[in-house]
Amino acid sequence: MSIMNEQEKKNREELFELMQEYQGLPIVPMVDSEVVADNCYMWWLAHWGNARIDAYLIVDERVYIKSLDDEYDVLAAVHGWEKYEEMTDEEAYRACKELPWIEAIIVHITM
Repeated sequence: MSIMNEQEKKNREELFELMQEYQGLPIVPMVDSEVVADNCYMWWLAHWGNARIDAYLIVDERVYIKSLDDEYDVLAAVHGWEKYEEMTDEEAYRACKELPWIEAIIVHITM
């Protein structure tokens, strides 16, 4: 039996606070690949990770998180590497910012 530790309690409380403050945003669980390592079972036990306001983008079944993923990787996935290979960091930042990111309360589900 798993008992919720202090960090999980803190993470859950922070999630509830974000839910109250940002009631119009969707709540999106982002499951770490360590939680679902294979498809041999129907259920996996995981833990509440941190929650924060962030944005995500889905490209070809891969999920990109705005604050975590490199702009060049996201842009290359969206439009192809060649278009962004010669960009400066500032140009890549602006181009990435203009993508159709979806703002949400993102809850990390971890091991």
